[in-house]
Amino acid sequence: MSLPTPYSRATDAALIEGCISGDRDALEVLWQRHGRLVLTTIARTLDVHGRGDAREAPIVYERLQKKVVKNGASPLRRLGHEASLRHWLTVLAHEAASTHVEDETPAVHLMSPAPTPAEILLDDLVGLEPARDVTQALRKLSPQIMAILRFELRGLTPREIAGALGTTEEILAGHLDRTAQRVAEISAEPTDRGLASRLWRSLLGCADVSERVALALLSEDDPAVAARREHARRTWAAVRERALSVPQPHSVTCLDDVSLASFVAGMRGADRARAEGHVTTCGRCADAVASVVLHLRVVPTLRAAEAHAESLAVAAACAATDHPRPAVAFAERAEREGQPRADEVHRLAMARRRLATSLGELPRQESSRVVARADLPTDDEAPLLAFEALITGNVSAAAQALDDHVAKRLVGARLRLLALASGHDLEEARRLSEQAITGKDPDLRLDAEMVLALPAERALPRELLVERMVDLLPSLIRLTLSRP
Repeated sequence: MSLPTPYSRATDAALIEGCISGDRDALEVLWQRHGRLVLTTIARTLDVHGRGDAREAPIVYERLQKKVVKNGASPLRRLGHEASLRHWLTVLAHEAASTHVEDETPAVHLMSPAPTPAEILLDDLVGLEPARDVTQALRKLSPQIMAILRFELRGLTPREIAGALGTTEEILAGHLDRTAQRVAEISAEPTDRGLASRLWRSLLGCADVSERVALALLSEDDPAVAARREHARRTWAAVRERALSVPQPHSVTCLDDVSLASFVAGMRGADRARAEGHVTTCGRCADAVASVVLHLRVVPTLRAAEAHAESLAVAAACAATDHPRPAVAFAERAEREGQPRADEVHRLAMARRRLATSLGELPRQESSRVVARADLPTDDEAPLLAFEALITGNVSAAAQALDDHVAKRLVGARLRLLALASGHDLEEARRLSEQAITGKDPDLRLDAEMVLALPAERALPRELLVERMVDLLPSLIRLTLSRP
């Protein structure tokens, strides 16, 4: 009988005390427990700055490890009872990767070439001039709404924004709806503000399911509406670029790393109220909070990958959270190491990359593996093959891969519903949706709501299919990792 490793069952508080006292066993367990989150955070941050090839992430990780134990682990001594060790290490990892990019980027790369006159004219027509008007209108809003919009621009979900700002999703939706109405007023003629309002409600994420489905169908049927949506999307992208590219100055009241970790971890009382008040008025701290919240999305996937090697775990976590470039790089490393499941994770990372471009369209020479095989896939293979078939637009092959036994699992059920609703069998899709609409899983319910919002004889629009597939991908990755 083997004895447990020292500190393997210790709390994070005990780990911190052990590290401060110089216990190497405590330090080893600390990195075993949280190192994968730190490395994934570094890889994701580097990818945001255009460095997603996975070569620099281990370098930054090693530097951070040395920093944490510097001067007798003095950085750990600053942690209070409200600051989670996991949250604090995530903050440090994000800052370390960002600093690395700043230090390692040559000055010449910080200067972009001047655009040609044609490029200037195109930008003015497509995004810059409307973006200026929208930006000026948004600046007149309250600091709370400005903070909400900044979080939305950073990619946070309504639930994440509500949690960060201490409000409810209902109140948040009301703020976003009023903002959409105001933007519609300045961006459209009076006779066209109804459509403009729907477009901006969709962009700001406050449109309900039926409204989103109706707008997607209208875009498929009417090229003029599709063009309007694209114009609004480019305008909002230009607003995002204006808002997020301007350097935010540091002030003496900005949250330090421990306070930031405590805030995201859920500090309470008067300290929470003061921190919320600061975050709503400080773009720098709002961006830092958003970054940490986004990084923590990888935690469920990392938990599912506990039994796998570090490289495979990081690849899976990056693929599940919209960072396909480092996901592919780390998956290729896992394949070279001979790690089990590396091939499947690599394929899923490639699938995420394809979903991010041109609404997931694959080159025509690539065909579904379901069609190419003479035999039906096994229950373990079926979800991945069906997912790949849906990316190619081969809904029949996707449905063929999913028998009744596979569809008993949540991932299989969602994939089957999406395949049926994409044109394979619309009547059966509605029948299954009526059953799923009362189920317990919120993601499957949302899939079903979209199907039931479709008119009879209409397939699920491609843009909504891609959205639901992106939402489903983390669950598919976790299912793949959990197989023996």
